[in-house]
Amino acid sequence: MVHIIAQKAVFAGDCIGKIDGKTVFIGAHFHQNRNSQNSPGSDSQTGALPGEELEAEIIASKKDYDRAVVKKILKSSPFRIAPLCPVYGL
Repeated sequence: MVHIIAQKAVFAGDCIGKIDGKTVFIGAHFHQNRNSQNSPGSDSQTGALPGEELEAEIIASKKDYDRAVVKKILKSSPFRIAPLCPVYGL
């Protein structure tokens, strides 16, 4: 697990951050996980918003960048709101 701050939103609803100068793409799940079934309400369904402090897991490491999934939101963004629908995520 790594501690990271999401800096800005990019393509496909992901955010980017930096760890030791290396770019990290932070998403709720990536292409290899998007077709898998996640349990409702699991942390892996939560994406990042700019300005959030996160605990994330690196799932792929390339020469120029890493990919990570959110495991826990440590400090939430003021832009994050609770869903209005009580069955959201089910």
